[in-house]
Amino acid sequence: MKLKQIPEDFKVTENSNLSFDENGPYSVYALYKRNASTFEAVETLICRFNLLYKDISYSGLKDRTACTRQYVAIYNGEQKTFRGKFYRLKYVGRMARQ
Repeated sequence: MKLKQIPEDFKVTENSNLSFDENGPYSVYALYKRNASTFEAVETLICRFNLLYKDISYSGLKDRTACTRQYVAIYNGEQKTFRGKFYRLKYVGRMARQ
């Protein structure tokens, strides 16, 4: 019997104690991804939203062959949810700093 044959066999969820500030300049999102590395997802977001690398931050790298959730912060990001081919970006709030 083989383990972890499909991404749904391996789930990674990042837990965090985020401090929100609705007047802050950083939009915080939950990034849900499947079959994509953190680098691939971030690169896609940078291209799609015409961001600079310094405008986006994230904590740690999550597995490629998995279903993952992690938080990302985008400077002056829009307050809405986005969907791409292998990811979903759900707005969760604003922060004063990354």
